Amino acid sequence: MKYVLVSGGVISGVGKGIIVSSTGLLLKTKGLKVTMIKIDPYMNIDAGTMAPTEHGECFVLEDGGETDLDLGNYERYLNITLSRNHNITTGKIYQHVIDRERRGDYLGKTVQIVPHLTDALQDWFVRVAHVPVDETKVEPDVCVIELGGTVGDIENAPFVEALRQLRRKAGLASKDTSDGLIIHERHRHRYEVNPAYVSRLASHGLSFVGKDDQGERMEVLELEDHPWFVGVQFHPEYLSKVLEPSRPYLGFFAASAGCLKEVMEKLESGKAGGEKLGEALEEANI
Repeated sequence: MKYVLVSGGVISGVGKGIIVSSTGLLLKTKGLKVTMIKIDPYMNIDAGTMAPTEHGECFVLEDGGETDLDLGNYERYLNITLSRNHNITTGKIYQHVIDRERRGDYLGKTVQIVPHLTDALQDWFVRVAHVPVDETKVEPDVCVIELGGTVGDIENAPFVEALRQLRRKAGLASKDTSDGLIIHERHRHRYEVNPAYVSRLASHGLSFVGKDDQGERMEVLELEDHPWFVGVQFHPEYLSKVLEPSRPYLGFFAASAGCLKEVMEKLESGKAGGEKLGEALEEANI
């Protein structure tokens, strides 16, 4: 999954929505499957109760979601069908986090903008980005995200921070430990990172870039700004093969040899297994 972010830095209403739709269409003409997410920083849950004089008439999606008109442009340009979850507002994400806090999902922690709100936003982006949006029911290749308003708006600060963190999390570890954002590995022991310390560890630079399918147990961590510091909860040796080594091992050796970037580029280009992996390593001079 690739992410493309479009934002503005001067004033709102200068045509970001059309630029985003056009960008998505260009990507689609290259054979990629594209999905879209629109961020609106206002406190309203959705656009359904807003006066037309504010942002124009709302657009009604197939699932009944009342959203910004930009989502209508996305659907028309790309011939896709979006849901209410493809539109995130400040009010919607705050409601989501507060509902989780009321259910006790945060285990009595002090709920904050960072990391709880920003983590919720990243989880939302990743989850929605993988939802099929056309008749083929195939998962998209690219997600184009439009950040409404301008970067300098105070209400946009949490979204900007979440997108900054997402850029990091979609980087090193996800490129090197798997071919996608969902991996299947084998476990043996019952140890896990104490959930009570996750926020504290994250605040000191440890990024938990992989979680279980429930989003509760930490599975993969990475130390920011380190040449190679990736820890995994699973046992990578169980699925490691002679001609197709487990990615954590491959990444470690590549980093030690000083050619991690080159190997990752080869892996991204599709040279991932067997003789193709050997070709990638040979071209990277390993």
